[in-house]
Amino acid sequence: MPEFIFDVNRGDLFDVETAGYVVDEVGLGTIEYGVEHLGTPLLLILGHTRCGVVTACCGEDGRVHGHLGSILDRLTPAVQRAGRDVDRAILENLRKTKREILEQSEVVRRRVTEGRLEMVTALYRLETGEVEPVE
Repeated sequence: MPEFIFDVNRGDLFDVETAGYVVDEVGLGTIEYGVEHLGTPLLLILGHTRCGVVTACCGEDGRVHGHLGSILDRLTPAVQRAGRDVDRAILENLRKTKREILEQSEVVRRRVTEGRLEMVTALYRLETGEVEPVE
């Protein structure tokens, strides 16, 4: 989907997609590979409106199956800060994910400090197709 959003060819972007844009060890390793070995100059953390897994977490009653619980566990702090409001929780989780990447990845942190990597959070509006920066 990122290629569609940004009107580029398949393979032009190095993307890592996860439900709820949460990052685990494998996701961080993949990001670090792109940053360190491919020289990625921009790390875009992109969420979208009407995110199903954030919506599920906002209304979750504690009954989930399989590994979905691990995703909801990662989303819960943002959902709580947002007062279970889905739109606010999406934005909170974008900010949280950016903080976590910077805190947990020396590779990313170093490249940002050196000015060789820019990190941006943004929201893709499914309703309009627009991408808006999130501070």
